[in-house]
Amino acid sequence: MEDSIMNEVNEMIEHLKKEEGRPVSNIREKFLLAVINSLWVIVTGKRYKHSDPFLMSHVRNITEYKL
Repeated sequence: MEDSIMNEVNEMIEHLKKEEGRPVSNIREKFLLAVINSLWVIVTGKRYKHSDPFLMSHVRNITEYKL
């Protein structure tokens, strides 16, 4: 499980390095991608890149869902 979390942390770090010197407007989405991906790995054993359309569609569905 630690490896799974570290994969997400490393991908977040890489994203933030690319944005160096600029405001990061989508940080909430990036954190959601990391959390959902971590849970997905626990449930299915499969990890997605944060840019994967499958993972991104799940994050959009969760953020658009209103209670």
